Amino acid sequence: YISSQAMVFFAPIATSLFPGEGYDRMSRLLEDRDNVERLMTRIEELEDEHQTRIRNNKKKRKASRKPKRGLFGLFGSKERDSQGDS
Repeated sequence: YISSQAMVFFAPIATSLFPGEGYDRMSRLLEDRDNVERLMTRIEELEDEHQTRIRNNKKKRKASRKPKRGLFGLFGSKERDSQGDS
């Protein structure tokens, strides 16, 4: 409720910066506490989805990397050394 009142107070300035009905519509939506709760829940859901995508992308990048060689690339990896022994 307080946020919608603050938006009404700043409306003359904000509407000159942000043309269209979006600002008025948002202030009307924020008057109802249920809408604020729904908005917060949706933001949290979107954030969780975003974090999941980031983690999955990191896993894909890590899986697609070439295996690292030994110290400064001078020595072979343990896998390569064990293959040479057989």
